[in-house]
Amino acid sequence: MIEEQSYETVTIQQITDRANIGRATFYLHYDTREELLLATVKGLTDNFERHLPTLSGQDLLSGDRRLLIAVFEQVGRYRRLYRALLGEHGPALVASRLHVSLARDIEQRVVAPLQSAAQIGEQPLVPASFLAAYLSGALVAAYTWWLDHDCQESPEEMAILVQHANRPVLLHTLGFDSEPSM
Repeated sequence: MIEEQSYETVTIQQITDRANIGRATFYLHYDTREELLLATVKGLTDNFERHLPTLSGQDLLSGDRRLLIAVFEQVGRYRRLYRALLGEHGPALVASRLHVSLARDIEQRVVAPLQSAAQIGEQPLVPASFLAAYLSGALVAAYTWWLDHDCQESPEEMAILVQHANRPVLLHTLGFDSEPSM
């Protein structure tokens, strides 16, 4: 329904009418429409994570773009829903939850493997969780931009754009002296 109208205007009655269930059935599962929304977002992020490849630090250092391509393929697959959730009429709660979930995933799938590959004795310039949150914000901004531009670029082209924008910051912050060749 939020693909059709602003979340703020969706009522529980509309939800139950669309689902062809009674209000009592709705309240057996959810106390509020926000709970339903968060359960939907959790399902979306769980599905998202299941479709992402796991790359080693060496894969990431070599410039492997499979992870970024998979991200944009997933966003593209559910573009109408992501537009509704992240657009100007989307609930702020969703953007916040997506950002936190993505940051956690980035810390596990990107930052930690690169830190292992770096094999440096000193601490990175910033905490890993900060770097992951920063990269998550950049990635959400990139796929929001992509959605706003009707996904004109392919997932592969978007992966290249994101990699060019973020790779130097990521590697420098983790203590790599020079850019590994791609």
